[in-house]
Amino acid sequence: MKKGRAIGLFMNITFGLLFCLIMSIVVMYRVGAPITPETVFMSLVSSFFVSYTIGDLVPSTVWGNQLAAKMGLGKTASYFVSLIVHDFFMCTLCSFIVTFSMNGFTMNTITAWWYNYPILLLFAYILMVVMFKPLLSFAMYISRNLED
Repeated sequence: MKKGRAIGLFMNITFGLLFCLIMSIVVMYRVGAPITPETVFMSLVSSFFVSYTIGDLVPSTVWGNQLAAKMGLGKTASYFVSLIVHDFFMCTLCSFIVTFSMNGFTMNTITAWWYNYPILLLFAYILMVVMFKPLLSFAMYISRNLED
């Protein structure tokens, strides 16, 4: 496996699991659903497959890095701008698809999605700021012997 693909795969899986776990708990809390190991697990599994697919198909990290580069920002500012773009695409697509796949396409579903969307964007961004760089560093470390 090529190094770049291994890093992307590791990031997509590990960050996707963290992202889906946090988002599942936040949504269940906000809608008053019971937060039990079973409900969290079921929500995590269903949302992870959506997250993984989106992570493979939508190069939002690349888009974020390109936008930050075009803005001519320093390293720290570029990191935060890149994560904003990644957060917007991942959180929007994942929350939208998971909400509608679980509840169907109704006006109540749109309202419920919109009710949770801003807080999900915030929680996802905080998670990205805290975990993205350490996970990326670890991914680079464990794939150090692979070739590009």
